[in-house]
Amino acid sequence: PSPEPLVVRAGLHVAKLLQGFCGDGPRSSFVQAGEAVQMAQIAAQQAHQPAVVATDAVRWLIGQVPHLRFVALGTHLVAGQTDAADFHVVERISDVEHDGG
Repeated sequence: PSPEPLVVRAGLHVAKLLQGFCGDGPRSSFVQAGEAVQMAQIAAQQAHQPAVVATDAVRWLIGQVPHLRFVALGTHLVAGQTDAADFHVVERISDVEHDGG
């Protein structure tokens, strides 16, 4: 039987992050927690196919990049957040499409 194809969904968000080592010696683990991790996980879950999904915070920070476009997925309520979040699929625009060809 052929192996299952690799499916990748990634989420991007910009926010404060707490990170560091938990434990001591060889049993310590590197841990990351906070809004950045939570929202990136939720963004990745919004993908209905292999995709990179970014929050509005990322779209705002990046601004206009010549070969990227942000396709709106809509606004979603997020548990633990007071405001709804806007999610966008990040797509690469081909050179031909970008140049109007």
